[in-house]
Parts: sequence; structure tokens; C-alpha cells
Amino acid sequence: MTTIEEVVKMWDKTHTNMQTEVQKGTNVVEGTNGKIKSGSMHKRPDKEAVIRLSNNPAHKFEPWGKRTCYVFSFRFNGQTGKPISIEISFQRRIKEHSNTKAFYDFLNKEFNGEEINDKDINGNKLVLSEGKINHNHLVLKLDFSLDSTEQDICNGMEKFIELTQKKICGFLEGKIK
Repeated sequence: MTTIEEVVKMWDKTHTNMQTEVQKGTNVVEGTNGKIKSGSMHKRPDKEAVIRLSNNPAHKFEPWGKRTCYVFSFRFNGQTGKPISIEISFQRRIKEHSNTKAFYDFLNKEFNGEEINDKDINGNKLVLSEGKINHNHLVLKLDFSLDSTEQDICNGMEKFIELTQKKICGFLEGKIK
């Protein structure tokens, strides 16, 4: 079974123009050059690494701390420490924004249930959700099986970005209504 550390190492080695970001603050995992953060989601420990939505300066829609980005996430059983899920996602975490409902509707129409056709992804479909506490937090994700390799996960992220980036940036720039 692969680890998030192996995924980040492979991604950064093969994507020099779109590397995982160095994260600041608490819970940065030691020995990862600040690339991986640990936390807890619904009382389940997790680790994640993030990639900017785009390196194009015109695509800086919110301050980086507001998090409009792609994410590699590994979640673990809180008692055994064994992985229970691996996913990649597009996330927009923001306190509030006037276009959240329109953005959700756009993501739902364009991508929710969309199958990424790639042998490494095994026909999994994209799933859209909004935050349970803050409905302005939007997540479009794709799950992987626990036996996925780092190559499978990196290939999946490439396809995911290829499918979503241009349309999402277009919407956020106001070019797509």
C-alpha cells in the first residue's frame, strides 16, 4: 500500500511546474519539507497535501489561506492507524462568498457523477459535497481503492486537473455563468 509521502514525492518529481505547496502553521508533518499536514476530519485522523488550482497569476481568486486548490487526502482509522480512504479533490474553503450557490450549481452540472475514464481509476465517479458546518466549503472528490499505487493516484490527479481546471478557472473568472 502506498503512502501520501510516496504520492507527494512522485508528484513533485514529475510535475515541476505544479508542485505540492509548502504548508504553514501547526500540524505540518516532520520530514516532509512542509508539504504534508495532519489533522482530523470527523474524529478520523488524516494527512493531506495541496496543489494550487493554477499557477497562472490571473487565477488567484482568493487569498491562499482561503484554500481554492486540489488536495491529496489519506484518512486513517483513529484506533488502528490503518488507512481507511484515499481521495483526490478540488476544494474551495472560504468563510462566505456571494457566488457559492452558483458555484455549487455549476460544479454539480459540469462534474457531479462524471466518470473519469482511466484504467487506474477503475471507473470511479466524481462526487460533489458542501460543508456540513459551513456550506460555503465545496468539495469535488474522487475516491481510490486502498491498494492504489502512487502512480495510480498521480495519474488520477492529472486526469482530474485536466477535466476540471479550465472550466473551474473560467467560472471563477466570470467567463462561465
